Amino acid sequence: VGAKLRCIFNYFESIMQSEPEGLVTIARNCLCEEEKAHYTTEGWTSSENPMLEMWLLTEATIEKQHNMIQVDFANKLIGGGIDGYCYQEQVLFAISPELYASCLVCEQMADCEAIVVTGVQVFSEYTGYDKSFQFAGPAKDPLENKRDGLERIPRQILALDALCFPSGSGKLSQFEPGPTIRELNKALIGFKGDFQCDDADQRPVATGKWGCGMFNGCSEYKWLVQWLAASEAGRKMCFCGCGDTSLTSFYSLIKRLEGRKVGEVAKMLLEMSELILSIRTKEGSTKGINPSEIITQFLEKHLASQPNPISQ
Repeated sequence: VGAKLRCIFNYFESIMQSEPEGLVTIARNCLCEEEKAHYTTEGWTSSENPMLEMWLLTEATIEKQHNMIQVDFANKLIGGGIDGYCYQEQVLFAISPELYASCLVCEQMADCEAIVVTGVQVFSEYTGYDKSFQFAGPAKDPLENKRDGLERIPRQILALDALCFPSGSGKLSQFEPGPTIRELNKALIGFKGDFQCDDADQRPVATGKWGCGMFNGCSEYKWLVQWLAASEAGRKMCFCGCGDTSLTSFYSLIKRLEGRKVGEVAKMLLEMSELILSIRTKEGSTKGINPSEIITQFLEKHLASQPNPISQ
């Protein structure tokens, strides 16, 4: 808590020395009824849109990708609380305290909603994460003197709340069709970005292990879910690894999906989900089931038998 407070004190010290200019906007994106009706299992598996470029930055963090839409791994109630924890959402709010204004005006997000905050400035540098988080001095924001047509700093923070799955056997419920479509649609409406931006603004999405960690999501599965949603929204995607070098082998595998149709990859996602769930049903237990391993083996087999025609 002390380190987060130091970041907030730094914000007030900064604006007392130089009064901020411009505008911060807070928007709630929501799938319309027509989109809700379309983006079912059938809608996703019939998409003709291509899987757009996706790349991995193993050592990068999301908040350093200044020219991309930065995904906030949010709680349903945006802001992440004021307890002693300092996970990804709390870090974003600590270094850009203008984000706290969203807590005053945003109700709990529904399954088909996302929140986009545009125009916030980065005021603090930091080191560490969670219990090791520390204020590291004032920041020099590279976007500070840039403005869009609405006089906003051109930084978009996208709040997406992932489903939280119980530990143990409950983790496998994320592979059921309902949760899968929910996460696809949640990411899709978020990745559409700020609707007040110019139509030509197709900046990439910077994301990472959304809904993993404490929420017990499968990293490989959520990676594919987000890439599908980004491609359907017409955006390229950057996956920030935050130093996790174990991601490189899976990245090399799924990179081969680039250029295929979203519908084809969505079918693969649902097929591997069914495979994981069928193993649970057949064995009558979740003990020994490794979803990450099953997903990797499924993709290796599928890609070996059906090479990407674009790469030939």
